[in-house]
Amino acid sequence: MDRLFITALAFAVASAMFALFASWAKGVGWAVYNALKAAIAAGLVYGLVYALRVFDIGVLNFSKPGDVLSMVAPVVLNTWWASLVSSFFAVAIILCVYELGLYMLNLRREPHGETVFFSRPGEELKVEADPYKDLLAKAQKFFEEFSSYDQESAAKALAELETKYYALSKRRDSPLKANVGRILMEARGLLLGARLEVTAAKPAAAEEKLTGKKEEKPFEIPEGMVVLVEGPIGSRKEEFCLDALKKCLDAKEKCMIVSFDPKMEAGYTGESELLSQVRVEQNVNDMAISISRALEEKPKFVFFNVLYYLVPNYNVATVSGFLGSTTKKVKNAGATAIFVMEEEMLAQQALSTIESMFDGVVEFAAADEGGKPHSHYRVKELKFRKFDSSWREYG
Repeated sequence: MDRLFITALAFAVASAMFALFASWAKGVGWAVYNALKAAIAAGLVYGLVYALRVFDIGVLNFSKPGDVLSMVAPVVLNTWWASLVSSFFAVAIILCVYELGLYMLNLRREPHGETVFFSRPGEELKVEADPYKDLLAKAQKFFEEFSSYDQESAAKALAELETKYYALSKRRDSPLKANVGRILMEARGLLLGARLEVTAAKPAAAEEKLTGKKEEKPFEIPEGMVVLVEGPIGSRKEEFCLDALKKCLDAKEKCMIVSFDPKMEAGYTGESELLSQVRVEQNVNDMAISISRALEEKPKFVFFNVLYYLVPNYNVATVSGFLGSTTKKVKNAGATAIFVMEEEMLAQQALSTIESMFDGVVEFAAADEGGKPHSHYRVKELKFRKFDSSWREYG
């Protein structure tokens, strides 16, 4: 009796849930499709449990699967067909009750895009505006007027746009999301290029002469490790990564940049036969294939600048799977690698999941001191190594 009750309950829940999905569908075809799925799901559940009720498990000789199948199959098939028909009628009845309820409440369904809204005749339908629409307009305006910004104001404006984009990415999706991400990615490339021009024009020796103080020796990525560099927008973490890349090139080692526009990052290091530029697509699967092929060249050092697009556009499980696979490929190639990412992209729990995929984490922070922006960094994590976690000034 208990199995019969559980089966009936499962049957009713399956029918009601799929009827609910069908009621929100935009068209009749989609509603019928959902009703059919409900019938199949409920029918299978009911048919299998009924077969177990009919046969005593002890009398079934599982050493002869053919005999067991010939005994069970007719009962399951007949029960399944009966359940299929009854389930379909159950869904149809629920849909009729649903439509009758709308009629009694004087409501009407109005599909808009991927959403269905309810309103009463004579009332103006209030459709929530897509927040990405306003953000897209601001991003386009920023990109078009980029040349009129100075470096500091451009960084501040882009930081505000990207912060809004990351916040929206956590809560909802939109057809405009990809366009906003693409424009912000191109704007980031322009800003990075402007920063690198300034940095390249001011060598360290000249900076030491002007300030009268010698820069503290920067942290070096341990050989063979894959490290994440994280921090807020505008904290100069990309420059830290490119400095590490340039140092490896100066040591006559083969290096590689993996990015959506590697020419932009390569502008910091200058032309070099030892530097490979790998341009990847925004699709995570295509990206993984391109990286596998590129690592066949056996580089000594690899800089990955791809997470700022992957993290807001893919779930944490997908990004973690990509990072785990890529990390393994990098180590099999005998390389050292560094990834860069904005920490504002993720909630703390998700950020901890991403950080766990790396051998080490370097954290950046930005602050205004005397009206001028300053960057600081520290080693946040370094697996199986002793490290100094105190903050250091960068640049």
